[in-house]
Amino acid sequence: MFHIMQKHRRIMMVFIFVFIGIPLAVWVPGASNSGNSLSKGDPILNVDGTDIYAFELLGQYNDEVSRRTEQDRPTDASTLIAEGVVANILNGLVQREVLTQKASVNPVIPEKEYVFAKLKDHPFFKNEEGEFVAAKYNNWVKGNDRGGMNWDDFAEAYAQDISREMYSKLVTASARINETELRDEYLKSQRKIKVKYITVAPEIEITEEEIVAEHTDNAERYNKPPENIVEFVRFSIQPPIPAIVNEVLTKARAGEDFAELAKAHSVGTDKEIGGDMDWRAVSDNPIGQEQHYMNLKVGEISEPIQLFSEVYLYKVAEERTNEETQELEKRVNRIVFRIDISPEFRTEIDAKADALLAQVSESKDLRAAAAAAELTVETSTPFNAGSSEIDGISANDTFAFKQGFGPLDLDGIPETVVAGSENLFVGKVIQVTEASPQALEDVREEVKSTLTRIKKSEPVYLEKIQGYMDTIQSDAKSLDEVAALLPDLTIEVKETKTAFGPQGMELFQEGLFWNVRAIFPELGDKEVGTIITSVQDFQQNQLAMELSEIVEPDAEAFEKDWTEQKELMLENVRQRVKFARQSDYATFLAQEAMNGGKVMQYDDVINEVIGAYDESEEDTSSDEETDGEITVVDDAPSVTESSPEEPVKETTAQ
Repeated sequence: MFHIMQKHRRIMMVFIFVFIGIPLAVWVPGASNSGNSLSKGDPILNVDGTDIYAFELLGQYNDEVSRRTEQDRPTDASTLIAEGVVANILNGLVQREVLTQKASVNPVIPEKEYVFAKLKDHPFFKNEEGEFVAAKYNNWVKGNDRGGMNWDDFAEAYAQDISREMYSKLVTASARINETELRDEYLKSQRKIKVKYITVAPEIEITEEEIVAEHTDNAERYNKPPENIVEFVRFSIQPPIPAIVNEVLTKARAGEDFAELAKAHSVGTDKEIGGDMDWRAVSDNPIGQEQHYMNLKVGEISEPIQLFSEVYLYKVAEERTNEETQELEKRVNRIVFRIDISPEFRTEIDAKADALLAQVSESKDLRAAAAAAELTVETSTPFNAGSSEIDGISANDTFAFKQGFGPLDLDGIPETVVAGSENLFVGKVIQVTEASPQALEDVREEVKSTLTRIKKSEPVYLEKIQGYMDTIQSDAKSLDEVAALLPDLTIEVKETKTAFGPQGMELFQEGLFWNVRAIFPELGDKEVGTIITSVQDFQQNQLAMELSEIVEPDAEAFEKDWTEQKELMLENVRQRVKFARQSDYATFLAQEAMNGGKVMQYDDVINEVIGAYDESEEDTSSDEETDGEITVVDDAPSVTESSPEEPVKETTAQ
């Protein structure tokens, strides 16, 4: 069954995007305000007589830009077009519409009362135990009231989603899963392996003449990049740490059991086991959250670590030297707190940042405007497009800061507030240093690295490596023989310190960045001693590997785990197969409509929409009532009631 899923993986992802991603972005609570009675914009598509409007594209585009911003990836329109993101959104909108039209032939349109009862059953309004949380629903309704939601339009569109969902069940009704095959595949997924490996890297000779010529012919490539210095005011969008965090920290440092405190207060997935994160290898260069606990001594507890809407406390419980790997390891526990952020919190900060930007844009005097508002002005260190760090700017904000201020000229002021993940920034470029040549001796290693990279990609070098790999594959019975087979190579046989599974997360601790999803199918069910060649890691090194050990899961533990997980896994796979079927069907309908000339796409409008997109121009000012408006639901958290006029009674189900 897994091989079927792999075969249809792309189709499944398209289905999830079309039939889950798009409906959520338009109609699911909290994902977007696109369903509000704001301007729909101009039509961007017409599918067999039905217009699809700009706001539907913009909601999806906005979500993708936000994700990329958090990941420090390019967010400009040209990149998103080139990478096919915009085309995928448009294709998804077409597929959703053709399925809606197909479902409307024999529609099942529920009454408005049922629609809102169904809405309350959405997971967005439930806690981790699956219980309805009245406060979540009430806050969502109030927020959309302020945004000008037309509830009649919302109910009609949500009813169409329900009708489309019912129709989709007819398309996918017969999906069945082979339990025995699934169990066998799950068993394989729990298997781990160790491998020996070598890097096949023929020596590359780089002469002094080549170095000089590269630096002379491509001088601009080695220029010191232009740098900007910025004066700015920051507005923190990190909510204050809840009082309970410091209360728990005080208790823990006073000697109360940290694991019991985790069970009582943590919202982490490991709360039931006292926040136990198991043994973690100590790294010389810890990254991410590791930075906050790797330097703690046994018994020490970290200060509160805030990351977006969560706060962490860490404690090192034990320390040991791993007998197998001889690496120092620490056993760590954590407590995770979640911060509830009210819409008013962010709205107030946005308003302050927008007001300052308006004053600075008019007066061109940041310091005067900041002084009038009693705000502090800071000055950045010099930075350029390649800067991985900017002193005083958090790692989570660095990319947005560079994107917002880096392209500006002297005295440049961004047109919009620069939005990082932790702060908003209003600022002005006060100094620009232009690109300048660098002497060869200052960039010699960079030049050599460039030449090495160029030569490694040349056909003659790749052919040479392939020749070595062919010899290894045909003549070597183990990697230990390769040094004798290929005496002109410098060969060092290494072995993974720990066994790794199909996800390969264990390898990161060893600094090995391999595409395990490509390696594991080649070795996971083979005999010890099997050799594979022409494996490439993420640093473009060419590797040969030998399966050195297979570690089967503990039989008793596996059977217990399988018994517990079986029904959930069967249902998950069943849903994926259904998704694949429905995606095939939706793709067929959409292609049929396109081939029949029933789809019109207005490229000029689309380009204008994504080119003019501006996060700061979100309209939250409307408090006017609309026809058919609901406020919040009546007093019981039941999902069977009709649409109510009063707030839900907020019980202990929080």
